[in-house]
Parts: sequence; C-alpha cells; structure tokens
Amino acid sequence: MRKITLIVVALLSSFSCSLAQKADNFSFTSKQVMNFYQTMIEEIEAIDTEAIAVRNSKKKVSWKEYKEYHEAQFKMIKTDQAFKTKFHAFARGFSNGHSRFRFHFPTQNVQKKPKKISIEIGYTFPETSFFDLASKKTITHINGQAIEQVFKHFEDYEVSANTTIRSQFYFKRRLESGQLMIDGKIAENLTFEDGSQSKIAYEAVTNQDDPLAAYYGKIEVKHYEDWKRVAVGYKVALLQKENIALIKIKNFIYPNRSKHGLRCEGSDAPDSTQCADIQLLRKALIDIDEKVDYLIFDLQNNPGGNENSVFLAEFCPKPFMDLAVEYRKVPFLEDDYLRSYIFYGSKRAEKWFKELKANGIYAKTEEGAFLPARADFCQGAKNCALVSIRPNYADAYHFKKYYVLINEATASSGDDFTYRMKDFGNATIAGQTQAADLTYATINIIFYQDKAGTIQRIYGDGKIEGVIIAEITIPLSRSVDENGKMLQGNPLLLDIPVHLTKENFEQREESVLGAVLVDIEKQEN
Repeated sequence: MRKITLIVVALLSSFSCSLAQKADNFSFTSKQVMNFYQTMIEEIEAIDTEAIAVRNSKKKVSWKEYKEYHEAQFKMIKTDQAFKTKFHAFARGFSNGHSRFRFHFPTQNVQKKPKKISIEIGYTFPETSFFDLASKKTITHINGQAIEQVFKHFEDYEVSANTTIRSQFYFKRRLESGQLMIDGKIAENLTFEDGSQSKIAYEAVTNQDDPLAAYYGKIEVKHYEDWKRVAVGYKVALLQKENIALIKIKNFIYPNRSKHGLRCEGSDAPDSTQCADIQLLRKALIDIDEKVDYLIFDLQNNPGGNENSVFLAEFCPKPFMDLAVEYRKVPFLEDDYLRSYIFYGSKRAEKWFKELKANGIYAKTEEGAFLPARADFCQGAKNCALVSIRPNYADAYHFKKYYVLINEATASSGDDFTYRMKDFGNATIAGQTQAADLTYATINIIFYQDKAGTIQRIYGDGKIEGVIIAEITIPLSRSVDENGKMLQGNPLLLDIPVHLTKENFEQREESVLGAVLVDIEKQEN
C-alpha cells in the first residue's frame, strides 16, 4: 500500500560545545539518551494506530513488556555506536511492516560484506519447525540452544511480522544471510534431530544483484510448464489449462502512472502501467471467455505496491467497496500542510475532512480516538464515502468460481486484493496464511537535539536548530473491514489450507495450485 515519508531538508548545525560527554566516543549523557527513548515512546503511544494493538493481540510479549525490555537496553548505552545499535534493535521488533526507523546521528559506518551460510533452510506450516533442505533433517538447536527458544525470542523481539509463518519467513532469511544473532553471537553450529551436528560455514556473496530490481522488473512466468501462455504483460501473465484461466500478478509496483482512471477505458494505456496490463488481460480473456469456467489469481509472493483498485474494478464479479480506513484524531490534522501530505494531496480526502468539521463529528471525537471510516483511495465518491462500486464488466466474464492463491509473502496491496476479492467477490482463498500487513497512511517524526542539549521532535520537515538523531515513520490510519474489525494482524481463514512439509517446501507454489485444481475437479464432478 502507499505510505507517506516527509522528506527533511535541513542543515545540521554543529554540536554545542557545552554538551556533556561521558567519553570521547559518546556524544550524549545517559539522561539525554533516556529522554530520547521516553519521547519516542510517548509519540508512538499517542499516534500509532496498529503496531501496539497488533503486538498486544498477536505476540506473546506485550507492548508494555517490549518497551520495558528496550528501556533496560537503552540504559546500558555508553557509545554512539551502541545508541545506533539499540535503536535499530527496537525498530526490528516494531509490529508493523510499513513503519520505518532511521538513525541519523553520525556514527562509524561499518561496511559489512554480504555473506550467506553454506546450507539452505526450510520450514513447516502450520507446525512450526525448521530443517536443512538438502538432508531434510529437522534442526533442534542453534549454538547449543533449543531452536524453539531462539525462534520464540526472535518472533517476540526481533521481527515486525505479525503472524508466525511470516516470522518463519524472516527467520530463514536472517539465518541464511548470516545476520541471526544468538546471545550476541552469530550462528556457528546446528544440531539435528538425530543428534548429528553441522558447523556453519559462511561464504562471501559476490556479484550481488540490486535487491529492488527483482521488484521493479517485469514478470517472469515460472512453475506453469504445462499451461498455455495466452498473454504476458508488465506485471501480469494470463495462462490457460483446459477450462481454467490463471492470472499471475507479480506485484502491484508500477512506477509509471496512467491517466485512464479506475475503468482503464480504451486500449491505449502507456506501457508498464496498471491500465496497460488491465487492457491486455481484458482483450485476452474476452478472446478465451467461452473456453474457460474458472479464474485463478496467483498472488503467492506478491509483496504489494501501488493501489490495486483497477484490478478490483475489472475482475470482482460483484459490486465492491474501497478498503475502509480509520484515522486517529491527532493535533497535527489541523495543520493544512501536514494534512496535505498525509492525504497525498487528495482533494477528495480534504473534502472528507472538511465535512467532518462542518457536521460537528470532528469536534465530538475525543483526541486520540478514531474518526469515522472512509474509503482509503477515495474511489466511488468525491467525499471519500464508502459506497458500492460497480465492476467494469460484470456481464462480460462468465466464470463459475474465483480463486486467490496466497502465502506469507503476500502483503500490503496483495493483502488488500485478497480481502476484497473474498469479501465482495466470494473468492476461494488457498495456500498459507497471508502477511496481514496493509497500512495505508503513516506520519514521519523527526527527533533532534537542540543547542541546549534538549531532545525535541517535529512532524514533517522544517527548520531544525540542532542535530537530527533519528526519524520514525509509523501508522496514522488502520484498515478495517465492514464491521470495523482491524485487518492488520488478522489474516483471512484459508478455505483451502496447504500445509508446508519437508517434501513440498521447494515446490510450494505448485502444491497450492495443485490443491486448487483438485477442488475444481470436485466442482466438475
């Protein structure tokens, strides 16, 4: 989903000579460090709409316990580098994947060469276990510690994920990239269920690809060897097998925008835009419409991206609504400049706010409480009201049933598509539990130290007389369903759950598709 980051343009002034220093390599007093921590916590508790609630409902360690744990860590800070390290440790466990934490105060920039361990890890679902992919042996200990305890600490303190399987996803990544720490030490050896052990070897990563290239690049069609390729666009591919059509959506990241609107009318949308992909799929589906009875959307490993409303408008078989979002009433909503950034310059969102003020609802809402829900992308109504939206071609496609394939890497705008296709299109959801992380609006908070040595904070940009220490970007709105239930951290129940095992982990996408094909065969019989 979209998020706001307010860019700071400020000249960092020199540190005041009068600031107390405890050592040559420490620019702060212990009191200043704790003032920073307490100010950051106060801001999070006053503004955050989702992360605290998700932690309290989904993690075994509550927000109170989490902040007290890190408070003790911050009290031990004695160097600038330790300050940076503890700040990032706090950030890793903040239960919201769309939040950002950035430490700005000058510290030694340690260039770490990327590395990876010599083995590859798999995991099982819904049972929580990890294994060596090559030998298929279950891992019981890391560095002599039970892996259950290592993972428990990781899930509670070191990852933003709000579901266990997504925490497993990141645990695998962290371990394989040599970044998993156990009591301050890197993983050095593994113990397996049969009592055997393996010393972990680390290899340097050479010719490392740009990590963003994989997201921004064009779709590559894999895992569908026996399917006919009907059409391949920028981020989408349409495939066909007998009376089944499948649309693979790599992600919703479209750097280029089209002016063809929600309906993607015409047939001349610019290349590499959502509407170009929609128009390609529209023509191809109409050509094969009489031959297919089922439509599958494969969103496995789809991390989200831009607004996906044009996809809902094209494919939802029934009238649908925008995703509903609720904003917390905070003082800076009164600031025209900040509000414009928060609303992405949307005139429709501004109209929604003005109407709340005019009809007295805003005044009646207590500070810190949530304002009435509105449409997140303001589709369907000029004042962002939640209204029914007519699909483009409700009578053009004649599918008996719709399916959406997901896993723990389906997130953000991918989450949104899944929720809405289920709620409004009655789609059957298959695979593994989705990320359930789809924050809409966020607010940037800058923490700095003024010339008197006092910790200050400011929202957005502005002239800062002092030195910036850090920035945090946290959720200002929360996504809810039609009944007002928060969606963050609350994934859909799977209609067709596909367990992950040692046998199918490396062919997991094919396993999910295979389970849906079995379900379609049952429909046919």
